[in-house]
Amino acid sequence: MIFTAGLKRTSIFAATIVLSLAATATANAACSDPAAPNVDWSGCDKERASLKNADLSGANLTGADLSDTDLANAILTSADLTNADLRRADLTSTNLSGATWIDGRICAWRSFRVCK
Repeated sequence: MIFTAGLKRTSIFAATIVLSLAATATANAACSDPAAPNVDWSGCDKERASLKNADLSGANLTGADLSDTDLANAILTSADLTNADLRRADLTSTNLSGATWIDGRICAWRSFRVCK
């Protein structure tokens, strides 16, 4: 009876570790993915990144830290920027058409540099 209880505790502990590692690997893998359409960088730290001319159309950038990031001429059409940190980011000529802005509103088509 003692052996069975110990085995159950060990199995639960092992399962917890495996699930924790799987969740961590998934979260870190997305943040290290290269800039590309539909990339999932939600919650990622991209502070001071150079993303000039990057195609991030349809990207999930919710809660991402993009402060001081160079996004000049980037394509962010239909990207989700909800709660992203864009302080001091360079948005010169950045295409924000159809993007979900940091406050949840949808940017008008032909929005460049600012969400209209």
